[in-house]
Amino acid sequence: MPKHVCAHLVPIFSHLSEDNLTKINHIVSHTTYKKGDVLSSPYDNIGLFIIAKGRAKEYQISVAGREQLLRIIGPGDVVGEETLFSDELPTTYVEALTSVSVCLLKKEDFKKILLENPSIALELLGEFNRRLQATQKQTVSIATESVSSRIASFLLDLASDEATNTFQLPFTMKELANYLATSPETVSRRLKEMEEAGYIKRQGRQIKVIDLDDFSDYVFDLKNE
Repeated sequence: MPKHVCAHLVPIFSHLSEDNLTKINHIVSHTTYKKGDVLSSPYDNIGLFIIAKGRAKEYQISVAGREQLLRIIGPGDVVGEETLFSDELPTTYVEALTSVSVCLLKKEDFKKILLENPSIALELLGEFNRRLQATQKQTVSIATESVSSRIASFLLDLASDEATNTFQLPFTMKELANYLATSPETVSRRLKEMEEAGYIKRQGRQIKVIDLDDFSDYVFDLKNE
């Protein structure tokens, strides 16, 4: 793995000096996971996971035993930061959606880095705030937007994250429906409608947005219906 690539990927470390980035690189451990492997589960309190390559999903299991998808994570995203400042255990699972390369920074090692670089704490607060805003955005979307709007917005966000108009859906139709609070049949119908309208092309899980500007206008119109 290239020199301190994980540290460079993570926004909370982006302001650190080259020396400090090198220190982090020396104490992280590198692990790879296959699709379907569980990286983290409740009652694990290992430390900070940094996704270097690939995608994973973070989810909870409801009292009724249903999986509730919380977010899709990719390169530069971190998992486990909420347990770094307390002895509380995580409440979520993290499962690989593709082959995943991970850098693990153990809890005690992270605390040492934090003592030497207290500004990281402020960056973490910013990360917590971004995570909270994303959760609130998802909650508002489910409560106020149509299913078509939620699906189209999700596709537009994926295109933005991947920086391309052609990308792979990171999970199954059932998982996507679960995330968007609808049914797989409804997701399938809405995607077919978007394809017939000329906004997207589909081949398996691959989605191609024909014209990003037109699709952005389409999403805007859906949100304002």
